[in-house]
Amino acid sequence: MFEQTGNAGSALLVYHALTEIASDKQSDVFVTTCACIGQRAGLSARTVNRIIPVFERLGIIGIKRNKINGVNGPSTYTVVRDAKPLRTVVTPCRRVATNCNAQSRSLEESLEESPEDTHHSDEWRCYYSNDELEKIDLYNEICVPRGWFPVNAHTEDLQDALAECEYLDPDEWRVLLIEAADQRDAGYHSYKTPRGAKLIRICWENWNRIDMPF
Repeated sequence: MFEQTGNAGSALLVYHALTEIASDKQSDVFVTTCACIGQRAGLSARTVNRIIPVFERLGIIGIKRNKINGVNGPSTYTVVRDAKPLRTVVTPCRRVATNCNAQSRSLEESLEESPEDTHHSDEWRCYYSNDELEKIDLYNEICVPRGWFPVNAHTEDLQDALAECEYLDPDEWRVLLIEAADQRDAGYHSYKTPRGAKLIRICWENWNRIDMPF
C-alpha cells in the first residue's frame, strides 16, 4: 500500500519507531505524540501523522485519540502483536508520472475534473485521519452539490492544507464551508478560477485570512 504513494521507507521507519517506544516502555500500550515518534524515526510529525492512520486501518496499530479540555493531547498507541499478515494489493496507475507525488496530484485533478466519474474506489480514505475525513465529508456534503469539485483521491497537498485547519471544530468548519460556497455563488474571485472550486482553496483562503499581518 505504501509503495503506491512512494513512502514505504518512511512507513517502515515509523513502525520501527513505534516498536522501539513499546520496548522502552516495556508495554505494547503507551502514550506519545507524533512529534516524539517523528524524532525516533527521523521524520517530521506531519509525515508521521499521514502514516499512522493507515497503520490503524490495516489493524497493526491501535490508536486512542485523547483530548484535554477539548484540545487534542498525546494519543494512546497499541502495537498489535497478533495482526494477521497482509496480502499485497497492487492498484494499476491511472496516469504515468515522473514520481508518486506528481502522479497523485494528476489523479486528483483527473477525478475532480470529472465529478460524474464514480467508478473509482474509496481506498484513498485510508490515508486521512478521522478528523480529516470528517472535514472532507462535510465539504462533499455541503459544497459539492453547489458545483464544487468532489474530493475523491488522496494528495499530500490537500492533507497539508487540512492540517492548517485542524484547530477548527466541526461547527466552525461547517460555517466556513457554507461561507465559502456563498462567496463563490456571489462571484468571489478566488473561487471563480478554473481551480477555485476545491477544498484545498478553501483551506488556503482561510489560512491566509488568519495569518495576514496587520
